[in-house]
Amino acid sequence: MYKKILVALDGTQSTESVIDHVVDIARAENSEVVLLNVLPEPRAEYVSGIVVTPLKEAVERSLAKAQDYLRGMSWRLELHGIKTKHVVRLGDPAEEIIKCADLHEVDLIAMVPHKRRGLDRIFHSSVSHKVMRSVPTPMLLLNAA
Repeated sequence: MYKKILVALDGTQSTESVIDHVVDIARAENSEVVLLNVLPEPRAEYVSGIVVTPLKEAVERSLAKAQDYLRGMSWRLELHGIKTKHVVRLGDPAEEIIKCADLHEVDLIAMVPHKRRGLDRIFHSSVSHKVMRSVPTPMLLLNAA
């Protein structure tokens, strides 16, 4: 049923709590898991109007750190015999999750939504809600552990 599962991770411990659930599903279904980390578009750092960190270097550093992070997460899954791929994207998290789900033809999207409170909840739709409204793919949404 779920031959390919997309797991959206942002590097926080709360989003990593989905991994144990995905391991159970992937082992039962013999699924491949695509791990996705979406980074915000980087901006150059300035001090007194002078570029301190060139944009290219900042992007390369962020991408390398994200790749290392996903390699570690892949290793956790591969210990259970689960085949993995990992993808790092730059951009809007919801848009990139939607694109990645389509590109990799996944059967399930697993993620841990961040909880918004107060006015932030009213004025800003969460990433998970944006994804849910845009894809026909089933989603596994878990509360943070």
